[in-house]
Formats: sequence, C-alpha cells, structure tokens
Amino acid sequence: MAQQRGLAVDVPYSLQLSGGNSLIVEVRLRNYGAEKGMLIVSEYSILQARTEEIIKMGYGYSCMSQPSEDKIKSDEGLDDILNDWKFK
Repeated sequence: MAQQRGLAVDVPYSLQLSGGNSLIVEVRLRNYGAEKGMLIVSEYSILQARTEEIIKMGYGYSCMSQPSEDKIKSDEGLDDILNDWKFK
C-alpha cells in the first residue's frame, strides 16, 4: 500500500520525547500531514498524555484501527484518508 503511493513509513517508530522519555507508535508516515509526519496508533491512550508535546514537536497524529483487507485494496478509501492528512 505505501509503496504503491510512494509513501515513506517507519513501522514501528520510536518518538523521542522531552526528559529522555520515548514513545513507541505503530506507524510514522514521513513527509506527510505535518512537518515531521503523521503518527498513527490504534489506541488513543498511547498518545493522550503527550498530544500537546507531539504537536509542538511538529508531528500530526491519528488513531485508527487496522483496516480490513477490502479497505487496504480500496484506492478511494486510502485517498480519502491521505487527503484528510495533507500538509496545509
């Protein structure tokens, strides 16, 4: 899916936070959505306590469940998501 669209992803991604802490997120979509990319998690609780810091660091984030095989293969569904995240 990522290769078909020319997207660069890191799976998983270790985000270095202030104070020497780190946060492991399921996916970082590089160069898309926000200056440093989009962090994608399946559970909002993973990011909830750090959202302000994450945004200040230049990342966007989204919470989404694992898509079905049909959605993965659906160009329209993926295009809708990517259009929502476009860097503005």
